[in-house]
This record gives sequence, structure tokens and C-alpha cells, in this order.
Amino acid sequence: MPSVTDELTDVDEEIELLARWRDGDDAAGHQLLERYFGLVAAFFRYRLDTVDDAAADLIAETFLRAVDGRARLTADMNFRGFLMGIARVVLHKHYRELRAPRDRTH
Repeated sequence: MPSVTDELTDVDEEIELLARWRDGDDAAGHQLLERYFGLVAAFFRYRLDTVDDAAADLIAETFLRAVDGRARLTADMNFRGFLMGIARVVLHKHYRELRAPRDRTH
């Protein structure tokens, strides 16, 4: 079981990685995103009940949006919340596209 000290160290490390990533350190960003890849993948697998190209595309879109939005990150933000918020937006966009009337002219 992780101790409070371990959890604080993880939070401190995450804050440091966020700061470095915002400052242009791509390796820090890679490390941060890699830390949460499993969580994001599980989110989509559970909600789509599949592991197919659609899930892979949504996972990729989530991480691309996180990279594009990194300038909005602040030191007091919860990165996990930021990333999972993006995942929810991507999922809702996917559902809207599935419900949208299909163009029948093709």
C-alpha cells in the first residue's frame, strides 16, 4: 500500500513533469502521457465494449488534444482530470457522429 509520502512524491513529480512539458520538454510530456495511457485506453474499452480501430483512434485523438492543449495547463491543475476531461469530450463527439444522419448521396 502506498504511503502518504509516496503519494506526495508522485504529485510533486507530476507537477514537475507538467512544468517541464509546458516549457517544451517533450520527454517530460511523453513520460506524463505514458503514465496515463492505460487509464485512457481502459476508459474507451469499457465504454465502447471493444478494442478496435475506433477505440485506438479515440485514444490517439485524446492524446493529440492533450498535447495541443498543454499550454492551458497550470501548476495547480490535476493532469489526470485534464486528460480524462478530454477523453469524455472525445467520446461524446464520437457518439454524436454515430447518431448524426448519414450523407446518403454517396
